[in-house]
Amino acid sequence: MHGEDVRRASRTGSPGCWTPSSPSAVAAAGPDGAGVGPRAPVGLVLRRPDGQTAVARKGAPVVTVTGEPSELLMFAMGRQAHAKVELEGEPDPVSRISTAQLGM
Repeated sequence: MHGEDVRRASRTGSPGCWTPSSPSAVAAAGPDGAGVGPRAPVGLVLRRPDGQTAVARKGAPVVTVTGEPSELLMFAMGRQAHAKVELEGEPDPVSRISTAQLGM
């Protein structure tokens, strides 16, 4: 994770060499939502591009975050501004989850 922080802090901001099969990346879209749920201020669903979903936090309103597992992990670890994900939901909840202090 720290290597990814350094890599993305550069001007290019390009992601590193994580792959969707790396163990830590797979955990991001696992059944427990990588532990992000308790800190999420809104209902939160994590979705992989293949359609597999994990409910990280039940509740309403709901925001769905879609991306590769490694990008979901970046998001869940509190690096929302650097994660290459798509957010779906009403504007206010999307804004709240985008600036929330997430992480483990």
